[in-house]
Amino acid sequence: MFKLKAPCKDCPFRKDKPHQKGWLGGERAREIYENLAEQDGFFSCHKTVNYGSESTGLDSGNKFCAGAIGVLQNEGKDLNNRNIRLAYMLGLLKKGEIDSENVFKNGKDFIKWHGVNQ
Repeated sequence: MFKLKAPCKDCPFRKDKPHQKGWLGGERAREIYENLAEQDGFFSCHKTVNYGSESTGLDSGNKFCAGAIGVLQNEGKDLNNRNIRLAYMLGLLKKGEIDSENVFKNGKDFIKWHGVNQ
């Protein structure tokens, strides 16, 4: 689940892909971010989702999106998310091992990029 260490080339959390600007829409970006930062959410990398399966989340084989973790780490909110906190405690993920250079520095910038002006 925590095997991805860098965001994929099409990750919606990347700030270096101008062709993706507005891709999610501001409201969807806000939902995703708030779910991750405030509600212990799980956000799967879109490349690992099995869309033919009824199972989602932790039991599905999906991988947690490295870009999502990177944004939370950049903002210092990774420990707010219970799933990430448990991954650190169990040794499934090490603090700082996610390549977060090309992801947003915070949720506000992520949301704005995808369409919300704040």
